[in-house]
Amino acid sequence: MTEYDDGILLDAAAEEDGSLLAQLGMEDKNEASLNRMRALAKKGDERAILWMGLYYLRRDGLEPDVAEALYWLNKSNDAQALELMALIYEKDGPIELARAFRAKAARS
Repeated sequence: MTEYDDGILLDAAAEEDGSLLAQLGMEDKNEASLNRMRALAKKGDERAILWMGLYYLRRDGLEPDVAEALYWLNKSNDAQALELMALIYEKDGPIELARAFRAKAARS
């Protein structure tokens, strides 16, 4: 579990991770897949945007890159992305942003 994991949200997202890669014709998490996912996210694909945010929070064996995760998650109106941003701000503050993202996620 990463330091930004609530024990549920990132685990559920991780299950979607492999299926999203498969849906997009990417079998493995490798540099080529990351570049393709980044290109899709830049074009506004909501699934790819969420995946990019999750990737930077869950970097296997590496420290999370919170700034990069927030960059991608902030581009999404997906409830899961909003919940992840709330979790990040609950840990790192400001708490007002955590509350705002949690409320926005509830309305999504």
